[in-house]
Amino acid sequence: MKCFSLILGARNTPAAGRKFSREDDALIRELTGRHFPDGFTILNADGGWFDPGRKVFVEEEARQILICTSDRQALRTWCKALARALRQKELLVVELGVARTFRYRDFVAPRDA
Repeated sequence: MKCFSLILGARNTPAAGRKFSREDDALIRELTGRHFPDGFTILNADGGWFDPGRKVFVEEEARQILICTSDRQALRTWCKALARALRQKELLVVELGVARTFRYRDFVAPRDA
């Protein structure tokens, strides 16, 4: 199973503001949950980008969505649904690497007998 990251800016959503609307946040969660019912993580962040035309740094809220899956078709289907719902021409998904699970016993040294 591999982990993937998608970052969205608030200005690239239907509400197109500096902050995410409740409706856009709910839409992102609903779509992501439908495609990855076993779980996902959404991190809230502040970010921005440089607008060369206006020569200013544009600040906005951002969401980083973390997905772990071995099903690339599910990832593609989710991206298509998210892009359509948010009216995006493209989405950038970054492959982070292989997911590993560590259990408590992996960190605890055996007791001396």
